[in-house]
Amino acid sequence: MAIRHWKQDPETGEMIPAEEHHAKYGHRRTLARSRIIGDMPDFVSPIDGTIVNGRKGWREMCRRHDVTHYSDFTQEWKQKAQQREAVAEGRCAKTREERKRDIAKAMEICNG
Repeated sequence: MAIRHWKQDPETGEMIPAEEHHAKYGHRRTLARSRIIGDMPDFVSPIDGTIVNGRKGWREMCRRHDVTHYSDFTQEWKQKAQQREAVAEGRCAKTREERKRDIAKAMEICNG
């Protein structure tokens, strides 16, 4: 099922498909563009094989199985990448000497 975009007909106030609106009124870009996007299509859950109906069903399935979508972590991954870059470039909070002391201390504890 393809995602359809809708626009409000300025004459009737009804929502009509965007293609029909463009054919009737031309394609005008506005600064404040609102879009109404249809619900996601039904699909079979890869976790338990049940049918998931729309976004509400998706949220319920995620809650029920304690899972999430990868897009929930995009900010976290961005921050972690910046932290790795800082460590690689030597801009991290701990200096090289501090890390050496921490490693030596950990080795002392392990060796007893």
